[in-house]
Parts: sequence; structure tokens; C-alpha cells
Amino acid sequence: MTEGNWPLSKLRRLCVGAGAALLLVMVGSSAGADDAQPPAAPAGSPSPSNQIPTADPDPLGLIGRWIDQGVAGMAATFNGARQTLEGATDRAHEVATGTAKEAAAAVAKLPRTGLVAGREACLYAPNGAPDCRAATEAMCRANGFESGRSLDVQTAQTCPGDVWLSARQPPPKKCTLVSFVTRAICQ
Repeated sequence: MTEGNWPLSKLRRLCVGAGAALLLVMVGSSAGADDAQPPAAPAGSPSPSNQIPTADPDPLGLIGRWIDQGVAGMAATFNGARQTLEGATDRAHEVATGTAKEAAAAVAKLPRTGLVAGREACLYAPNGAPDCRAATEAMCRANGFESGRSLDVQTAQTCPGDVWLSARQPPPKKCTLVSFVTRAICQ
């Protein structure tokens, strides 16, 4: 037989024996308390009516008081934990409410932005490069915004129809490149 694997019957006998021994000790101490005279109180000590009794003549009453004190202690512990949890919940709610209000105020201060899609032709600058700033502004204004920046620019080659039908390489200066703003982020 190993130490951790005791049969259930032996454990029961051990518990019953320990309980009986405790009961005998309690009965013996209460019987001895009835027979003995209380010691004389010193001159400066409190009167016997203010002293806590040291032995209870009823062992079951002692066990009952012990259980009542344990239950009362557990109830006090649970009430303290409940109050602590309620306080933490209230503080968390206050913080969350304040944070939500601050976030809403910050979002309200942000400028209104939007992604706009379309096709606006870019003008050419004096150096020959496409200048798409005016096309982006026009696309944003057409969609109810004030200004913006281009996100996507598309370039296409435009040629007369006879060049495309001939299926040959177009002659120089016959075709031109045209750039279009297709997407912009507007404010």
C-alpha cells in the first residue's frame, strides 16, 4: 500500500476516530471547567462579566459558533470583494465615457475627406510635362470637396483613326500622350 492511495474505508475510520477524539477532548475540557474554581482576578483586571469565557459547556454549541464565525467571515470577504469590483467597474465606465467623448470631439475636428473616382484630363505645363493639379482640383470640386491630391494618374496615347487602321507605327508628332487623373483623395 502506498501513502497516497489509502482505501476509502481506512480514511473513514481515521476521520471517525479523529472526530471522536475531538469530541472527548471538548467534553473533558467542559467537564473540568465545571468542577474547577475560576482563578482570583488580580486587583487591576476587569470584572469577570467583561471577560470572554474560555470554555463552553456545550461542545455542539462551540462547533456551531465556530461555523457561524466562519460563515460570517466569508460573507464579509465576499461583500468586500463585491464592493471593490463595483468600484473598479464604476471607474472603468467613467474612463470609457470620457475617452469616447474625447474621441468624438477629435473626429469632429478632422477635415472631411473622401476618395473620389473619375476621369479628368490633365493640362500640359510649358515644359511639356502633364500638370494634373488643376485636374485634381476640378475632380474634387465636382464631388463637393474643396481641394485634394491625385492618387492615380493614367496616360494614354491618342492617334487619328487612320493610324490605328493602318496597323503601322505612327509617324512622329501624329499621336499625342494624354494624362488623366482617375482617383484622388479630397478634403
